[in-house]
Amino acid sequence: MPVADEPAPGHPYRPSPALIITVLVIVAALTTGSFLALRHPDPQPPDVHVLAAALGCTDLRTDRTEPHAAVSAECTLAGATTYITTFTDVVARDRWLADGSGVDDPHSRVVGDLWVIRPTSADLVPVVVTQVGGSVK
Repeated sequence: MPVADEPAPGHPYRPSPALIITVLVIVAALTTGSFLALRHPDPQPPDVHVLAAALGCTDLRTDRTEPHAAVSAECTLAGATTYITTFTDVVARDRWLADGSGVDDPHSRVVGDLWVIRPTSADLVPVVVTQVGGSVK
């Protein structure tokens, strides 16, 4: 006599409804947005202290405020005032750029994923690109 979970001779195995439901629940849990968020966290704006240190800036001041910015700072790089602005996402960064922030010399804006650095001396733009990357926009 066959056991209840074993198929009768000549009949294919059919998983129990409880097993099917358990597998579906596990698959759903592993593919939800919250699980994916753990694997792919939202990018965080870089720390202005880290950017300033990478540049070799001195006299970092973080008391500036700018629209759309997470943090806006100012420091001295090779004797020139340099502005460092970070953003929570690229939408805020692009909005900041579109609003014309830092347009005194638009070619002196070095743009990274979540930051913009603006040295007041155009001669320092290559230094910024070499030290922290980004592109001139």
